[in-house]
Amino acid sequence: MKDVNPQPLHGQTQNAKFQYMCIEELRRAQREGMVSNVAHVVTAARRKYLNAANLLQLGGAAIERLRTLGISAPIDAWPLFASFTVLSERYIEHFYLRQQDLFASPADQPDEKWGRYFYYVLMPHLLRNDDVTLNTLRAVRAIACSRPDKAAEALAHHFTSQPGLPRI
Repeated sequence: MKDVNPQPLHGQTQNAKFQYMCIEELRRAQREGMVSNVAHVVTAARRKYLNAANLLQLGGAAIERLRTLGISAPIDAWPLFASFTVLSERYIEHFYLRQQDLFASPADQPDEKWGRYFYYVLMPHLLRNDDVTLNTLRAVRAIACSRPDKAAEALAHHFTSQPGLPRI
């Protein structure tokens, strides 16, 4: 059987097999991490909302129910997939360079860079916006909303209407 893995270029180590991530592999990695990424955004939005409620000394059944989200109550991430697919594609559009990984280390692979960007740059940037925080929680039915589908649509619209993404 013929070896389908490309041979390392002169001067490269055996880690060279990690250096051939194409755009479709990055998209697959983004899709595979979507549930975890969305759940992380929801729990961060929950934390922001609860911190504000604590500051204002608000309580009640709705606040107590929100406290359990992601801890003893599951997060239904599905309503946010379309919105976060928009963000994934915008990241590729703005930051993916086909040649960037030819001589990169495994830590510089596009999927690794995406993960760092998502958690350390994009997510904090998104959650600075109160509308993003509220619509995230509304879309997953964590706070009262008569049309959670419209909250998810508002997020997708917000993500597509922004002129750019925060810089790396």
